[in-house]
Amino acid sequence: MLKIKTYPALEAMRHLNEVKGKFIQIKWKGDPWLLFASKDQHQFHNQIVAHFMTEQHLAHHWKSPEVLLFEDDDLEISGGGKFFINWKNKQLTLSDNSMVYGRFSDEGLSDAILGCGLPWSEFELVIS
Repeated sequence: MLKIKTYPALEAMRHLNEVKGKFIQIKWKGDPWLLFASKDQHQFHNQIVAHFMTEQHLAHHWKSPEVLLFEDDDLEISGGGKFFINWKNKQLTLSDNSMVYGRFSDEGLSDAILGCGLPWSEFELVIS
């Protein structure tokens, strides 16, 4: 079952009319995850990955400000993109790709997100 993590916490973004940012699609210990970060929280996809790895106490380091290095057989990065949440219209849009990790896989993604319960199940999902 898909797990979703947001930076900042989803509750901290619900008061906004809309939220823009980036997301990463990963598999960790065999489980699929989506990691969402508002543009104010993280500007780059690798920063989202580093944030998650820090929370999970996974070894990683920055080779340069742009290059994140890690060796963990339990973590696989599938791709990434941009997201847009419109709270008023209850719409989640996923689009684009990550320059570092490529485009996310949309196969089965809609059903997986909608199956994650509230508030995700209330969204109209648009993938472009």
